[in-house]
Amino acid sequence: KLILSNVGHFDERKNQRLLIEIGHQLRQQGREVEIWLIGDGPERTACERLVSERGLNGSVKFWGRQQAPWQRVAQSDLYVHTALNDNCPYALLEAFAVNTPVLALPVGGIPELLPNGAGALRGGTPAELAGELLPFFDLENRRRLADKQAAHAAGAFDPDRAVARLLHFYQQAMPRTDITWLTSAPERLVLAG
Repeated sequence: KLILSNVGHFDERKNQRLLIEIGHQLRQQGREVEIWLIGDGPERTACERLVSERGLNGSVKFWGRQQAPWQRVAQSDLYVHTALNDNCPYALLEAFAVNTPVLALPVGGIPELLPNGAGALRGGTPAELAGELLPFFDLENRRRLADKQAAHAAGAFDPDRAVARLLHFYQQAMPRTDITWLTSAPERLVLAG
C-alpha cells in the first residue's frame, strides 16, 4: 500500500479533490493506496462527500489541522501537492526536510523548488496523473527522488548560502554603495519572516 499525504487549507486553490480523484483512478487500476489529507477549511465537506461517492471511505484519512503536519508527512510514502497555484508552499519544504519524496503540479513558484523538474507532474486528467504515480509504488524510485530533492534542498535552502547570495546580489546591484557593514558582519543581518 502506498500512503500519499497532502497538507493544506481545504479550498478550491489547494485542489484536494484532484488527489481524491487520482486515488480513485489508482484503485480502479488495482493499486492499493491510502490518502492522508492534513488540514481543514471550507471545501473539506465537499471532499468528504467525494470520498464517499468514489467508494474511498476506508482509503482516505482526514487528519484535520495539525500542530506539526510534517510529522504525518514523514510517516507517508509520497507527498502529492495538487494546488492550482502556489508561490512557495511550506509543505514542500517540510517534505524535503523529512526526506519524503514530493510530486507536485508545476504551478506558481513550485518549479523553482524542484531540481530540474524532478517531481513535477505533467498530466492533466486524474487518469494521466495516476499513471505518473505508478512508478513510485516502487520503493527504489521513491528513494532516488527523495535523495535528489534532499540534495537540491540542502543547497538551495541553506540559510548561509542564501545570505551569501543575497549579499552578492546587493554587491552587484549597488556597486557604488558602501555595503561593507553587510559583508563584514552578516550575523547582524536580521531577516524578517
